[in-house]
Amino acid sequence: MCSSDLSLLPLGLKGVAVIMTGMGGDGAQGLLQLRKAGWATAGQDEATCAVYGMPRAAKELGAIERVLPLQRIGAWIRQSAGRVEQRMPSGSGPVPSTGG
Repeated sequence: MCSSDLSLLPLGLKGVAVIMTGMGGDGAQGLLQLRKAGWATAGQDEATCAVYGMPRAAKELGAIERVLPLQRIGAWIRQSAGRVEQRMPSGSGPVPSTGG
């Protein structure tokens, strides 16, 4: 899901989201909305980022619940995905494509 596409939130879906190295803060607001909706969120730590801009912005907003080095992000995703409860309202049909 890209930073500007939060169209799945009204469906009540839960998931795992990570913000990684990059400039700017465009993904920080999207990550914050996901965290507020109950998603598990993480951000890459400063030591392993080539550019700490986006993770810093997300951390400052309170969008990141776990700060991790790059080499631990994959394991965290696997672990967190196992705990995320995906709920779809009954009769809502298939999950729509986000196109991105």
